[in-house]
Amino acid sequence: MRSGFIAKLILFLLFFLYIYSLHFKGLPFNCNVILGILGIGLLLLRFIKQFEYTGEIKIGTSFLWIMVGYWTVIIVACITIGYNKTVDISVIKLVTVDLFCFSAFYVIGLYIRRIYGKISFLILAEYFIAVVVVQMILSLLLTFVPEIREIAYSILASSDNVELAIERLDGSRLIGFGNAFFTAGIINSFALLLISVILRNYCLSFREFFFFICSFLLIFGVGMMVARTTLIGLLMSFIYLLVSASWFSHCSPLNLRRVLSVLLLIGLPLSVVFFYLPDELQKKMGVISNFGYEMFRNYLESGEFSTSSTHVMTYMFRFPETTRTWIIGDGYFENPFMPGFYYMRTDIGFLRMVYYFGIIGFVAFTWFQAVTFYQIWKKGGGLYPFFFLSCLGLYLVLNLKGMTDLFMYIIPFFFVDTRKDGKMIVRYF
Repeated sequence: MRSGFIAKLILFLLFFLYIYSLHFKGLPFNCNVILGILGIGLLLLRFIKQFEYTGEIKIGTSFLWIMVGYWTVIIVACITIGYNKTVDISVIKLVTVDLFCFSAFYVIGLYIRRIYGKISFLILAEYFIAVVVVQMILSLLLTFVPEIREIAYSILASSDNVELAIERLDGSRLIGFGNAFFTAGIINSFALLLISVILRNYCLSFREFFFFICSFLLIFGVGMMVARTTLIGLLMSFIYLLVSASWFSHCSPLNLRRVLSVLLLIGLPLSVVFFYLPDELQKKMGVISNFGYEMFRNYLESGEFSTSSTHVMTYMFRFPETTRTWIIGDGYFENPFMPGFYYMRTDIGFLRMVYYFGIIGFVAFTWFQAVTFYQIWKKGGGLYPFFFLSCLGLYLVLNLKGMTDLFMYIIPFFFVDTRKDGKMIVRYF
């Protein structure tokens, strides 16, 4: 069991590659697919050895139920493709990549056990949060240090549409390392929810408590300037803490006062530094912060929580006009006449699914997500039921904005070994 700095750094990098699905130039696939292929090989080797020793292959019922959800989506997608005589397999590819994510994290899980001897909820959450924190810092560096941005973007493979969008929005919002737009909001929201679970359920030292509070503020503060969808994560986190209740009773008041004091001491110098930044940087930061916190500014000025994108979203709520489309969809996820654009010019998640394979398909995909949440919760011994309910709520709310799939972010917790952790409190949500 090795737990040295280098081993943990490698694990951190593996988490970073996994969470942001980085695709480097020169590689045929993104890192998750490559790790997934390796994971499939290791799983097959494990099953072969298991069969040699026991004469049988054991597969857990939790995984089998997840596979039932997966194949339900595949079957419905195939039916709509056949019925509509289309060739759009976007959703099939999406859920198949999810399976690669499962086998990819199997590889990472083996490495975690080698370092820590176990996989716990807290270990996974800590690395997930640390990765998102580093991404927020990178987002700032890539925006304000052109030399770093050029190097970073030169090693990443990206589509023409993404490059055009980045070029068009450059200077108006933060863009991270392989992390931008709506997907960034999903990751940030999930990270905020994880922090809430830790604050609510674990007895933390001052250093740990300080780290998670600072991480929460950084992910929200910077994350809003990357993707305003991060606000949904903040709201879901507050709902989680309010419903689970009395979380402050599990945190030392002394710790809370010390954290607030240190934050004040850090905040004051940062405010002074910002005041003395060159005018050009202040102006650029002003533009970016205006983007991130536009809704709050609009509320102060006009009394309405609105942004430029909310008006665009209103236009995108274009519902199907035929019963057939409502039931089985049109078989298109992307616009067949305008490659790279959304079908029916709507980016609303649940509408994209309805247009692709109808209400039946949307229910199938949602069931796939819900079954995954439930089986992970059940396999983990029933820990944090409201967290998994919150994940389902996060999935549903985010789909009112864009296409959301939380599988790859929640599936690492499928590999958690034990029901309890040394730092966990008696009551848990």
